[in-house]
Amino acid sequence: AEAEALVAAAPLAHLRGARGRVRGDLAALAEAVLAISRLAALDEVAEAEINPLLVRREGEGVVALDALVVRHVAPASEERA
Repeated sequence: AEAEALVAAAPLAHLRGARGRVRGDLAALAEAVLAISRLAALDEVAEAEINPLLVRREGEGVVALDALVVRHVAPASEERA
């Protein structure tokens, strides 16, 4: 629900079909925001990024064109604990 609210509040008129444009898949965008947020929140993940994220036509989903996930590397003292 938070991801959907974030997408709903964002200035995305072009993805909402403004000026005769084809509507984008905002539901899939919200799902992607939630998924990357969950991934980034994992203890073993130092950072996670998707850029760009292609929003396809309504019902066709989204595509991550490039992504980066950096694992958190524990110091040697933590690994032995």
